[in-house]
Amino acid sequence: MGYQITQNRIETVKESIYEEPYQRFLARLRKARIAAGMTQAEVAHALGKPQSFISKIERGERRLDPLELKEIADLYQLDLGWFFQDTVEAKKPKQSKATRGRRRR
Repeated sequence: MGYQITQNRIETVKESIYEEPYQRFLARLRKARIAAGMTQAEVAHALGKPQSFISKIERGERRLDPLELKEIADLYQLDLGWFFQDTVEAKKPKQSKATRGRRRR
C-alpha cells in the first residue's frame, strides 16, 4: 500500500505492483530463473548487479525496466512474450464495420 496526500488528508492508495497481473508476471520471472538453474546471486553477477537487485525485483519492491527485462530474457534464453503469458485476460479483437455481418465461407 502507498499513501497519497489530497486536500490535507492522507489516503491509502493501492499500488499497481500489487495487482494480480503484476503478481503473475513476478511469479513467471522467478519461475524462469529457477528453470534456468540459477540463483539470484548468479543472475545478479551475470548482469553486473548486486543480489539484492534481483531479490527486490522478484518481491515486487522494485519495478523492472523493459531493457533490464530484455537482458534477463536473453540470459534465460526466453522470448519476452513468455513473461507475459497468463498475465492479462485475452480480449477478442473488435470487428471492423467492414467485416461485421459478413459470413465466412
